[in-house]
Amino acid sequence: MAVVSGGFKAMVESWMHALVNYSIRAKIIEPRDQTYFLNRLYAFFHISLPCINITDIPCESLEKILSELLREANDSNLNYEHKNREDDTIKDEIMNLFAKKPSDIERDFWDYYFINPQKATNWFYHYCCSINYVKKERSDCNLSWLYQSKKRVGSLELTINLAKPEKDPQTIALNSTRAEKTYPLCQLCKENEGNIGVESSGSRANLRTITLLLNNEKWYMQFSPYQYYQEHIIVFSENHIPMNVNELTIRRLLDFVDLFPQYFIGSNAGLPIVGGSILNHDHFQGGLKTFPIENAPIIDRIQKDEISISILEWPLTAIRVESTNREAIYNCAKLIMTEWKNYNNDIQNIVAFSDGAVHNATAPIVRKRNNIYQLYLILRNNRTDKDHPLGIFHPHSDVHHIKKENIGLIEAMGMAILPGRLLRELDIVEKYLNGGTLEPKDIEAFQIHKEWANMIHSKHASENIYYSKELIFEEVAAVFEKGLEDCAVFQQHKNGVSDLICWIQTILHV
Repeated sequence: MAVVSGGFKAMVESWMHALVNYSIRAKIIEPRDQTYFLNRLYAFFHISLPCINITDIPCESLEKILSELLREANDSNLNYEHKNREDDTIKDEIMNLFAKKPSDIERDFWDYYFINPQKATNWFYHYCCSINYVKKERSDCNLSWLYQSKKRVGSLELTINLAKPEKDPQTIALNSTRAEKTYPLCQLCKENEGNIGVESSGSRANLRTITLLLNNEKWYMQFSPYQYYQEHIIVFSENHIPMNVNELTIRRLLDFVDLFPQYFIGSNAGLPIVGGSILNHDHFQGGLKTFPIENAPIIDRIQKDEISISILEWPLTAIRVESTNREAIYNCAKLIMTEWKNYNNDIQNIVAFSDGAVHNATAPIVRKRNNIYQLYLILRNNRTDKDHPLGIFHPHSDVHHIKKENIGLIEAMGMAILPGRLLRELDIVEKYLNGGTLEPKDIEAFQIHKEWANMIHSKHASENIYYSKELIFEEVAAVFEKGLEDCAVFQQHKNGVSDLICWIQTILHV
């Protein structure tokens, strides 16, 4: 490949200088290394003759610096290796030039850890933001709001995610059974660290992870590139093995909160429909976040020796187990999870097995507060029928215009991750409700919301109001709450709470 002279590419080099200056300010590199990293950028873009006089560009936004650098490089017809790849891949590869080696990251992390565990995770998070693995500037653009439930005491959090595409539940289920023939095998494998990526998984060139020992097994911790909440972590197995939530999962989660008591940690249920979007690699999610489920009111409390078990007033079926005795928490979790796997209830429409398939699953979440272990067990069932082909205990078709994706761990705890398409579509709904004329390009996007919009209008028609964005967001939240209620395996209108309490008392012999 030809090396291009750079005398007429002053703006490209100006943005290179801006990137190096940013890296010094962010403490990614030392001022002494300025020339070295400029030369690395010249080599990356194949510039053989740098300019002498460049324009100084003071810019604090890493996203802007990288985007402008690539735009100028492409406009200048620089012929560098990764030119025809996606911009994010090139940006990650550029920042990998500045990033420390994984061994250096781990050494620094554990040095901080032995001072204070939270100091270690805080440092690691800010470092991953500074090298642009965590796309914080993008996630900060996500729209979010709180909703006070009209049906129960408590609130829900909602976000419209502008960073990632919406996923279809059937596609997620198909991907969980598809044979992988790529390297790395999936986007959670340890081999992603430093890998430039493939079309199906995206770039992980600037990914850095921390090695952990959970239940005497090797696991890895990383931050999610598109964080849904503060310090959103992913913890994944060393081995590419399918999700399997069992008593060993509880051991691993308890080990994790002993290491990092500032974080929560949880696992999606390990079955399609009720699990997460990645089922072919065992992993957990956690972070520095308190979720609405943690403030849910208690319907009933059962005491058994050193354990307190609370039935929560929550849209899904949720149990909280608390104790200072770690082994007691583990034994209780093992019992409930084992019994739930085999539980049937005709009135609640709960069937544990059919045609050889397992349907009952559990999503566990663990906290450690003031030496008290808190374990949340959210009961799930993934059975389908002709009326509900995406899942009997999945958001039903009347809410799919707002939420069709799987209800995973984060949403089961009360934080909606809604698709980015809604940002435009809700603007169209607002225009329609306020008597505006829809443009032809908006009509198709509006059709999935038309029945819902008419319902909102009927609900407020006598009030003669302006349909504000805030009012529409309230209605969106009510739809999301209905979607969560669809997922409850013990349905309250079928005397579900009494059935749940009776079942817990029976298996605990209290």
